Amino acid sequence: MKGILKGLALLVSAVIVFGVFFIIGASLTQTLPRVLLYATGLNEWEYQSRPQTTVYYADGSQMTTLGYQRIYQAEFPDFLKKSVVAVEDKRFYQHVGLDARSIGRAIFKNIQAGSKAEGGSTITQQLARTIFLNQEKTYIRKIKEVFIATSLEEKYGKDAILNMYLNEIYMGRGCSGMACAARTYFNRELAQLNQGQICMLAGMIQAPEFYAPEKNYKGLKMR
Repeated sequence: MKGILKGLALLVSAVIVFGVFFIIGASLTQTLPRVLLYATGLNEWEYQSRPQTTVYYADGSQMTTLGYQRIYQAEFPDFLKKSVVAVEDKRFYQHVGLDARSIGRAIFKNIQAGSKAEGGSTITQQLARTIFLNQEKTYIRKIKEVFIATSLEEKYGKDAILNMYLNEIYMGRGCSGMACAARTYFNRELAQLNQGQICMLAGMIQAPEFYAPEKNYKGLKMR
């Protein structure tokens, strides 16, 4: 009986959220078209990216590159892709940018906790927020995020979305993308990481400053 009630609560929560999203979304039609047009029209390698900084030795030879490095889909280890999906968005390959089940579960837990304890954002929503929006916690921003995420899903395949996500996601210490994170935390190129190190990077995404290995190794392992 408890399982049935919990399932009904999740379903009702999801229906309410979708209703609110689309009702309020109608009032955003004057502000969204421009960003939606950009979201659906940009080429995978034309989206806004952060500049990278190259550090050189006194003799002019290159020491390292900081801040950002865009790499192609084939260069990301399969284990990294699977680990990130497992940690951040288990149903990534089943949903269309918005996961009603995750949102319903998040609302249910938030009601139980009496606060915003869980977000329920998909990988596509996180990408939309990272590229087009900001981190402010408002309902308007969340609704914009949903509309942009579904537009991205219509335009691109899952592999392209995951590729952009792995290149753009913030990983702490002023670092964006997994290639930068590999050098920053392990002083290695992404292809040189072992499975344990890859799991650590995947576990850090939710809160990179909090789960940084040197600060909270125990918490990161539990992730």
